[in-house]
Amino acid sequence: IVFILILGYGKVFAQFGVQVSYIAPDGSNVYIFKPAVGTELKYMTGSLDTSSRVRFGFSIGYYRMNPTQDTFPASKVVNNKLWPGYDVIKNYSVVPIGVGIEYHPFEGSLAPYVGMDFDFFLINFSYHSYIETQYDDDLTETDWAVSAIPKIGITYQAGKNWLLSAGVGYSLQ
Repeated sequence: IVFILILGYGKVFAQFGVQVSYIAPDGSNVYIFKPAVGTELKYMTGSLDTSSRVRFGFSIGYYRMNPTQDTFPASKVVNNKLWPGYDVIKNYSVVPIGVGIEYHPFEGSLAPYVGMDFDFFLINFSYHSYIETQYDDDLTETDWAVSAIPKIGITYQAGKNWLLSAGVGYSLQ
């Protein structure tokens, strides 16, 4: 509906783009997953030039995380006996759906910005879990998470039709 309303407005003040992001796991995930690169399709309000001080954005993307090793050791205690086993991560993918806001305090072809993104993540993972004499299962699960991501960055208007942007953010999940 929003897209149709924007098209009916007459003159569109927005851009569509592709965002390439580098994801570096932290906490205990740093031992399980390697850093990864993912992509997002973005829609940003405001005109292409940097005269729009406040811009809102909407995005949807895809990230695939790879494990740091092929097999992870596991174990389970049953009736005071330790049973050895392992887990194998087959797939771990994330689809972020987000909204965000950016504030550009200065005008010009090269301008800094500050902003905040809010993301809803759909997480799909499948793995094989084995514990000797207990179970040998292939499992697929879907989970979700939400996050707020404060960010800072810089934009550069390269010609009339290109706006390049680079920034960093930290997920407050």
